[in-house]
Amino acid sequence: MNPDAIQLYRNNNIDIKVDPLEIAVCAQHNNGGLKGTIWWESNIKHLFPVGEVNGTHGVYRPGGSALNAGQVGSLRAALFISKKYDSKAPELNAFKDIIRKQMERTISFTRNTIDSEADPSTITRTREEIQKRMSSHGAIIRNPDTIREACSDGWKLYRQLQKRTLVNSPSQLPAAFKNLDLCLTHALYLEAVREYINQNGKSRGSYIIPDSKGQKPCKNLDDFWRFQLQTSRDLVAKKILEIYYSEKDDIVTDWVDIRPVPTEPSWFETNWADFRENRIFEKEI
Repeated sequence: MNPDAIQLYRNNNIDIKVDPLEIAVCAQHNNGGLKGTIWWESNIKHLFPVGEVNGTHGVYRPGGSALNAGQVGSLRAALFISKKYDSKAPELNAFKDIIRKQMERTISFTRNTIDSEADPSTITRTREEIQKRMSSHGAIIRNPDTIREACSDGWKLYRQLQKRTLVNSPSQLPAAFKNLDLCLTHALYLEAVREYINQNGKSRGSYIIPDSKGQKPCKNLDDFWRFQLQTSRDLVAKKILEIYYSEKDDIVTDWVDIRPVPTEPSWFETNWADFRENRIFEKEI
């Protein structure tokens, strides 16, 4: 540990030379995310998921990726938008027609949500259930024996929230909407974990998948901690999982080829000329 960190603890009356230091493990980063082009535009036109929500990290996460995803991604997205989407906004009536169905669903959901007699702790308990399920099944330990039930429970909660979510005041509405979005996200994330395991995906990166045929990292641990590492021969090392929730309430999975790293030479003069003439925006992969 570096001297500044040691001194920080000492300033708070903790001497790590003699005092035990609690260590906690957390899932800090998500090595995956929404599908995006080289301009950070998703497969939903006009939606630019900038930052770690974009799937630019992949399996590996070098430190520079976080900066690229946030800072460089924002700049490139803004540049692309200014060059490609500079048309006038639709007329008000046309815009209303576009969003009418979505707004009607949102208003209907809101009207059926507020109930002055509702238990005010429901919002908190729902959030805690989502968090607990993700920590238990989608974080550092991903158990093949329990992932199916976790997925089922996640979707069951999502259906319940869709059908009826109760809050006792308008001030709780933002949390209700957030819970609904988080619930869908966590259910779909757990489905991705299940699909990975179904394709014989093994332990890698920041998580362990218990495997009775594997090795124990320490002889003092019980057999639950046996695991195998993913190899370059495995399908999951050669493909990228794309998963989405369709409008027909279906979960669609597709294993696609990894895009190769470009090998063609990149000359400043050529790139600068393409940039000045807006030719770079013709490649929207």
